[in-house]
Amino acid sequence: MWHNRQVKVLVVDDSPSFRSYLQSLLDSYRYQTLTACHGREALELLAQHPDISLIITDVKCRNERVRAD
Repeated sequence: MWHNRQVKVLVVDDSPSFRSYLQSLLDSYRYQTLTACHGREALELLAQHPDISLIITDVKCRNERVRAD
């Protein structure tokens, strides 16, 4: 698990309880975990943390429209 400490994971889900569950699970395996509640926030985090290695995302977040420029 030592190697996991160097891996950043982004969890994107509109469900606060599911985000919290995944964050706790990943933290227990020593991953660096970031969370976002919608796509726009996820894009901001990706811009701030270009070293994110893995994104776990909800297939369909409610009421979210993201336009790529």
